[in-house]
Amino acid sequence: MFGETGDVVIIQVMLYSGQLDVIVAVPLTEAMLLTVPWQYQPEYLRVPRQCWRVRPTDVEVAGYVRRVHDFYQVNCVILSGVTY
Repeated sequence: MFGETGDVVIIQVMLYSGQLDVIVAVPLTEAMLLTVPWQYQPEYLRVPRQCWRVRPTDVEVAGYVRRVHDFYQVNCVILSGVTY
């Protein structure tokens, strides 16, 4: 994006989809991310998501993370009634 002076404008964006969101569910958000053309899309398409645990010794998975440069896709899950 470019500002009025032609300088590049950096916009920070956060997309949030709750685990139980039925209107914009996580699979729909992920499908949308596959279609948006952006600088690192080819790399994003190759990067596997990683399990995220609150503590490395935890058995339960708190969510999943996919990172490409300064873009993070984080999907949180509900554990024992608590959303992380």
